[in-house]
Amino acid sequence: MKKPAPPRGMTLLELMTVVMLFGLMASLAVMNWTTFTNRQKKQGAVKEIFQAMVRARQLAIVGNAPVRLKRQTLAQNGKTYDRVRWEKLACGDTWGITCPLAACAANACGVGGCVCVDVGPDIDLPPLAELQVATLLDGLCFTAGSGVPVKNTAGMCAAPVPATNGVAPTDLRFQFPIQGVSSASGDAYIVLDPTTGWPVLTSCDAVPKPFPCP
Repeated sequence: MKKPAPPRGMTLLELMTVVMLFGLMASLAVMNWTTFTNRQKKQGAVKEIFQAMVRARQLAIVGNAPVRLKRQTLAQNGKTYDRVRWEKLACGDTWGITCPLAACAANACGVGGCVCVDVGPDIDLPPLAELQVATLLDGLCFTAGSGVPVKNTAGMCAAPVPATNGVAPTDLRFQFPIQGVSSASGDAYIVLDPTTGWPVLTSCDAVPKPFPCP
């Protein structure tokens, strides 16, 4: 009577194939998780920026004082990190004619003689080059009393440029690539009304795509 063959084990080639497949699956899982967490961080930062804009506009109107968004760059462990916050600027005289202080042109509150009435919480931005919100927002200002937004004013909250020849001013749009690159899908926009400063947050993930998504 013929004896049954003993159970066959795995060959070295089969074992290496299984290990390679497990390694590939683990790598894909890590990549997907990293992409997910980066996306969540970006979305969270954009929502915080939107809330800061709403608060800055409100303070500019109610407090009759200019409120700006200011960038701060911090160095830690050999790396640089960007932060953004709103700053309610102080005036240089009792009647608010000289407003804001000239020292605030190039300095954040509490630096170089720049004085602020109030400041908002720091918004930590993801250290990702594609989310260039610090550069986009630095210098954005909501003017005193009206809340009209003015961009790129070197931190001094200059008066808004009036419309000419009957042409209405265009809105201010800030595009935030959430996916890692600017694309038609996955981006987020914050659009400021040019006459009221009211911000609107839009996600291009929606179907159909809302304005101003391409």
